[in-house]
Amino acid sequence: MSYNNLREFIERLEREGELVRVAAEVSPVEEIAELTDRMAKQPGGGKAILFERTGTDFPVVTNLMGSERRMALALGVESLDALTRRIDALLHEVTTPKATLWEKLRMLPLLGEMARWMPRSRRGRGTCQEVVLRGEAARLSLLPVLKCWPEDGGRFVTLPMVHTLDPDTGVRNVGMYRIQVFDDRTTGMHWHVHKTGARHYDDYRRQGRRMPVAVALGGDPVYAYAATAPMPDNMDEYLLAGFLRRRPVELVRCLTCGIEVPADCDFVIEGYVDPAEEKTVEGPFGDHTGFYSLEDRYPRFHVTAITHRRDAVYPATVVGVPPEEDAYIAEATERIFLAPIRLAVQPEVRDLWMPTAGTAHNLAVVAIERRYEGQAHKVAQSLWGAGQMMFNKYLVVADAATEIRRVEALAALVICLVLLGSRKARRPGALGERLLLLLGATQIFLESHREDECIRFGFVRFTQVAAIVVITAVFAYRLVLRVRSHGWSGGTVARMVVFVLMIALCVGIEFALDKSSINNHLLYAVMAAGLAVLTAAAWIPENQLSGAVKEA
Repeated sequence: MSYNNLREFIERLEREGELVRVAAEVSPVEEIAELTDRMAKQPGGGKAILFERTGTDFPVVTNLMGSERRMALALGVESLDALTRRIDALLHEVTTPKATLWEKLRMLPLLGEMARWMPRSRRGRGTCQEVVLRGEAARLSLLPVLKCWPEDGGRFVTLPMVHTLDPDTGVRNVGMYRIQVFDDRTTGMHWHVHKTGARHYDDYRRQGRRMPVAVALGGDPVYAYAATAPMPDNMDEYLLAGFLRRRPVELVRCLTCGIEVPADCDFVIEGYVDPAEEKTVEGPFGDHTGFYSLEDRYPRFHVTAITHRRDAVYPATVVGVPPEEDAYIAEATERIFLAPIRLAVQPEVRDLWMPTAGTAHNLAVVAIERRYEGQAHKVAQSLWGAGQMMFNKYLVVADAATEIRRVEALAALVICLVLLGSRKARRPGALGERLLLLLGATQIFLESHREDECIRFGFVRFTQVAAIVVITAVFAYRLVLRVRSHGWSGGTVARMVVFVLMIALCVGIEFALDKSSINNHLLYAVMAAGLAVLTAAAWIPENQLSGAVKEA
């Protein structure tokens, strides 16, 4: 099912019990973001929110795609799994060899359906141009643009579909780049150097030409998703939108530039970027990582016209400490692009998961059909060259038998890798990296049980006891080896004393944690400091330790 406009999707959400209305007046400056953030943090993503009174002529809707259910409804399916099956079937049909004439003829209906996905231009004006504001009347202050976080550099348009054209080929690109409002007529244009919009900007700059830009908001929610999708360069995002909605996107020409935009969207901000103009400072911005993106210099966008529907609704999203709405958009991308990854990049890939705690591409887990030694390295190198995966910080490659989407299984896998990893992998810093991975796996487990205090407390106590057992076993083993190789030398005796002190300290602190009313934080600090000193002493080379004993 596709939607003729944003209001139609809002009505669907309301019928499904997936939307709440806020009748009280709420300010776009921090208040809408605060309420949206609280809603997004609820189990399952909460509900979409329609703020009916915003101090402007337009209501604001947020958290539209902030749950798996709403994300599926936005893409016109009952579940994301149904979309995955459709893509798998399509790719199988297209890539299967056709040996007979009859098999080739059977492709004609599919080719006819594919032709209907292509975007179509239409003459005249669209509903997005029912109200036209030009010149001094085109003021950005008329829109309920959000300021989300206290230290943000200003108000930001957070769900824009930014349209640009390649100056040589005329090929359209639709990207989602945040836009900071500077005043009524100018904004920043936040496209990173690796983005297609930035490449178009560089091409216009080399040609000494002014760059037309159109920013659309609203319409069928599949448009916004397509703008975020990792489409190959020079491939039209509205082709993906047409596939998802099973009918073409109808486009109309902007009034002050030659760019086409969806006829049914709610707002269009038309204008230009002048590459000859000096870049301006943009930011800071509370980003999806949970931290503020710092100030930087970006091009300035000049507004020439604003058009909108008479009943326009302003769509916005809030990004910040996860989970937020973007987590469910990323989940849809995993499902939609898994089959193309298998086809074009890595056929051995069986599943790809980017946990919410990893803030999209920073942490990725991939399951593969493992056939030979070193295959994981091959898969990792290939994925790191695919679009936004260039920003990946941690990539875990697991066997296809591992349930990578089950947090407990993933945490157990990482813990085993840390504790039982190959000696070949050891190098300076490897111990610290393993400890970080171990802490990360523990955090993943605890986050998955944040509502169950008993499990959280029990797991912490288990971890403390397990740490004592592991430390005791490791150093007892090392002590036995040294007695066998060096006998009862001064260094060995000193190590035995350190070992006994470590056990005493661990047991004493554990007993104190159970029985004492002393501040737990102080005890943890004492235990950590003591273990750090004793562990360092336990790893002093044998000759240095023996020399120190003799001097004493």
